[in-house]
Amino acid sequence: MIGSNMKRVIALIAASAAAVSLAACGSNSSQDSKTIEFWDPYPQKNDSSTWAKYVTNCAPEGYNVKRIGYAQSDLLNNLTTAVKAGNAPQIALIDNPKMPTAVDAGLVTDIEAAGVDVSGFDKNIEGPGIIDGVQYGVSYGTNALGLYYNPDVLNKAGVDPESITDWDSLNSAIEKVVNAGYKGITFSGISGEEGTFQFLPWFWGAGGQLKDASGSSAEQDALDLVSGWVQKGWAPKSVATDNQSAAWDLFLGGDYGFSENGS
Repeated sequence: MIGSNMKRVIALIAASAAAVSLAACGSNSSQDSKTIEFWDPYPQKNDSSTWAKYVTNCAPEGYNVKRIGYAQSDLLNNLTTAVKAGNAPQIALIDNPKMPTAVDAGLVTDIEAAGVDVSGFDKNIEGPGIIDGVQYGVSYGTNALGLYYNPDVLNKAGVDPESITDWDSLNSAIEKVVNAGYKGITFSGISGEEGTFQFLPWFWGAGGQLKDASGSSAEQDALDLVSGWVQKGWAPKSVATDNQSAAWDLFLGGDYGFSENGS
């Protein structure tokens, strides 16, 4: 099923939903027939990490997994080069917003054609790996956003988290936190997929739909909400350049009452 004659990669996608995908492997002389090469976008995870151990433990009996981590921004370019050279990995972990690009470039293969059985998956989990009705990858997990709060800060500010049920009560809570001498809320507003991902809950909360997103009243309402936090000093100006990790690091400092972030 995963042999040296495979011409494209099996995609495993990650992000708001993550999926696995088969890549172009061709004749990779550095691999033997019992080695499955796996690429992921987590170069910070060394061989002793929980993630690395999880990946290598997924090897079928009689096989071993050779894991290589590339920076998120480099993985697709490196995969493109490897596919053209005929020495791509058998499996690559691709961020789900990049899946259509990978498919259009011919980097990943049809899961069914590769002989991989993915029956029994929830349709919502399968979704990111399906492009134009063809399944090219399968998610290994999902990333959902939530509104986190610091209980110590809220307690000192006199805020009951159960009282926060809508935008007005959230704004009231943030204001109390700031008036108590703490900072308000962190989130990622960086240009690109992470900022878009974090904007969508507010957009949907305003009744927005993606089919008519641009210029809609829901878009404006959501923009007014999050930009208002920055203008009032309730959120840091750095949200424009903060990715989700940076926003989370700020929250972990203990000065902020709230943070929108992923699981």
